[in-house]
Amino acid sequence: MEDVIRLQPSTTITAAFTQKLEFAVDLSEFKYVTGEVRLVALSGTATPTLTVTIEHAPVLEDSAFEAAGSFTAQTAVGNVALVLSNLSRFVRWSATLTGTTPSATLVIDLVGRSGEAGGSLFIPLQQPMLLVGTSPVVQRIDAAIDMLAYRTLTVQVRKIVLPGTSGTLTLQHAPVLDEAAFVDAATTFDLHNAALETHTYTDLMRYVRWKVTYVGSVPTFEVNVTARSV
Repeated sequence: MEDVIRLQPSTTITAAFTQKLEFAVDLSEFKYVTGEVRLVALSGTATPTLTVTIEHAPVLEDSAFEAAGSFTAQTAVGNVALVLSNLSRFVRWSATLTGTTPSATLVIDLVGRSGEAGGSLFIPLQQPMLLVGTSPVVQRIDAAIDMLAYRTLTVQVRKIVLPGTSGTLTLQHAPVLDEAAFVDAATTFDLHNAALETHTYTDLMRYVRWKVTYVGSVPTFEVNVTARSV
């Protein structure tokens, strides 16, 4: 089983915050969870900083909740992701917000997977393609692939025409199909190195696409994905 859960619709906070008990979500069906904080507005002085923490508990009582993990602190608008596993039954979020007269508007989504053995799938994320447009180039949102049912992705990039000076291909992932929701995955591909390159990603969020930056002549490349449910 897999699903996308909106832990927090768009909200604005101006101080430290803990989600009310009544809004905690039951994630007992999911062994693996990947979360995203989408910080859409941040204001204040003295470097306003937002840090969101996921809390979990076996029972729905305030005193039972403890920290499961914290997202990278954010000092500017943008998205950050966090991978969690083996959470207790109930999940909620809390946050610290520092600075002078700070204000932060954010959305929090969770992608849950049960980790049950299911199957595998081969997907050509990008057929051989000569890029059109200036760097950076991002794959169209309607070409992003839905990987909700798959926990592990093995991705191979074949470099057909190298960029003139340098080039990097980065996978992006998002819990929802919204341009503003995509965040870069950590591992990248060197498009200026002619060798085949393969990387494995675990617990990316639901939708996956590519982004390319390059210097010099335009590269041509191919991207293939083998997806597995565990």
